Amino acid sequence: MNKDKERGGDHEEQREVEREKEKKPMEPHLPVLPRCPPQVKFSARLEEDPDHIRQLAYLAQVSDEARKAGKAWRRALHELDLATLEVKAAQQRHELAETLRKRAHAGVLGIDTSTGAEVDQGAAA
Repeated sequence: MNKDKERGGDHEEQREVEREKEKKPMEPHLPVLPRCPPQVKFSARLEEDPDHIRQLAYLAQVSDEARKAGKAWRRALHELDLATLEVKAAQQRHELAETLRKRAHAGVLGIDTSTGAEVDQGAAA
């Protein structure tokens, strides 16, 4: 009989363990990781590297040259736009002057043209 009671007791203990497992979710077992000694930051090491310092100086020089070239390019484009406008205006003035000259030569301009010599002769008479 003692054996039956012991078996029943074991059975009850198993039920209690199962109930506890159902109550709490199982937490995963995580291994303990050893701590690493702190190292110098990569950026701090780069600041001390002479090759990196040389490359930064070259980058600054190249970016400055590119900025100057960009400014010159924009200035040249602006001057080209202004020159184009001036040429178009000159062409229009030339066309207008040419048509006025042709009309004056034909005598249909509406302006009496006389030379200065004729005016002087009329005053003397």
